[in-house]
Amino acid sequence: MALQMKKIWLSSLAVVGLGLGLAAAVPALAAGSSSSSGSSSPSATLTPKDSQATTVFTTTNPSLTLSKVPNIDFGSNATPNGSTDLSVQAAKVDSDLEVANDGIASGWNVQVMNSAFTDSATNNSLYGAKLSFAAAGVAPANADNASPKPAMSAVSLSGDGQNQLVLSAPVKGGLGIWDTEYALSDFKLSVPAGQLPGSYVSNLTWQLSNAPQ
Repeated sequence: MALQMKKIWLSSLAVVGLGLGLAAAVPALAAGSSSSSGSSSPSATLTPKDSQATTVFTTTNPSLTLSKVPNIDFGSNATPNGSTDLSVQAAKVDSDLEVANDGIASGWNVQVMNSAFTDSATNNSLYGAKLSFAAAGVAPANADNASPKPAMSAVSLSGDGQNQLVLSAPVKGGLGIWDTEYALSDFKLSVPAGQLPGSYVSNLTWQLSNAPQ
């Protein structure tokens, strides 16, 4: 896992309307008597007042961390020297990809590259092997997270050491903790015929940068 930092890098209103009514009761008069009566309508001017609700959020050292990266195991397979190429999904993945952002507003991205699949005992390589990741889902650790979510990209790695974009969060987005939701079928290894038996390993290098892509 490699971490590279490119750049270091509530108001409310409540409104109420009130009505004030006054009804004057007029007593009954005895026959032959006279009286005069009058009524008045009191009035009031209601003046609204504004108030505020305030809060302050602080963090001592805002941080952006690549917390987890997956190890991928494709298990044991027959050497692909028949009439068809080998294409298998992962047999085991020990972790999702996880990014934790404690207040960095710049946006961020995660890229990955890999080395060729090589058997260290024989120094043989899997020629033409391709490792691919599907564009799976990504979700916050807190389901109520209101931050704009990162976008995922499909990845195809050929062991040439070239970075491929996996995740990208926009400016002021990707705050909090975010995890990919890969399934085993989202990881594929494709190997053409014409290979030697062996135990092959590819090293993946994950790079987190504090900038969107």
